[in-house]
Amino acid sequence: MLTAPAGELAEQAPEILKKFGPAHAGSSAGDFWVIDLKNVEGWVVAGHHNDVLT
Repeated sequence: MLTAPAGELAEQAPEILKKFGPAHAGSSAGDFWVIDLKNVEGWVVAGHHNDVLT
């Protein structure tokens, strides 16, 4: 999910992952939380970067 999409979107996501990954335990990248969705079945897993959701 890109909160500020610009330029070539297919290039923007890998650049974010290169800059802010990988996630190591004990680092800010290793912190995450789960968001329970209200109107649909499922969850969203979020972490230290607002554009990276699972």
